Amino acid sequence: EGGNAVKLLRLAAFAASPMQSSAEFCLRLHVLPDTPDALELALLTEEQEAGARLVDSPRQLAFRDGGQQLCFSIEELSLGWRSKSKYQEIPFAHVWSGGQAGLHCAFGLEHVDPTRQSVSCKIVVYQNHYYNSRQVVHIVSSKNDLPGSNPLCPSTSMLASSRVGIHADPPQTVFRLPPRLRGAICRLLDAPSCRGSDWRMLGRLLGMERLAGQLAGRPSPTDCLLDLWEARCRGEEALIELADSLKAMGRQDAACLLEQEPDSWL
Repeated sequence: EGGNAVKLLRLAAFAASPMQSSAEFCLRLHVLPDTPDALELALLTEEQEAGARLVDSPRQLAFRDGGQQLCFSIEELSLGWRSKSKYQEIPFAHVWSGGQAGLHCAFGLEHVDPTRQSVSCKIVVYQNHYYNSRQVVHIVSSKNDLPGSNPLCPSTSMLASSRVGIHADPPQTVFRLPPRLRGAICRLLDAPSCRGSDWRMLGRLLGMERLAGQLAGRPSPTDCLLDLWEARCRGEEALIELADSLKAMGRQDAACLLEQEPDSWL
């Protein structure tokens, strides 16, 4: 519009686990370059450092040159919950330069009425003066679905996002491997293999080889890979893909663990 250059951004929403003594949980919306590497690094950082989970597929937003800030507004928050802030913004220069690592805004939601067992709200993301190009993020969750409500069952919060004029996608439950199964796979693949059929090969087969250098210093590189895989998986096909990748590596031992899982889709 008006000849202004446009930069494509990727918006990724995360729900962070609350502190043990807190009745609050945090929603963070990351503003990323529209590249796979940027998204994967955000996924890894949120999971490993904050215990946060991606709650839906990331969304694209066009950001225009011209000096206007990026705005975030939380609206229609359900009864029983209170947001510490209603509106936030990120200066134009911080977004346009692309040099701000970890660029995001955060909304802390306080659970002020225990009788209200669900939370819903929408977060509107737009560039000032370009409201018609906004993204609207709808968050709907029961209390038991909130991150941290059960340490053995990570977030199954549901989030759907839509452009203006397009209906929101149906809410989706995020699939998680059972902790026992995940731990067993990690023990098998974290150990170096003389044939190279360890976590590094799994990363290549899952299209995450770019992160090998960063993952090598982690306590469990396989655990990090599974975090990233879980964040983008949305159904039976993804689980089959994981099992097929393990078999292609010659790791029938790990593939059998998936097939023997009582709740497995295979």
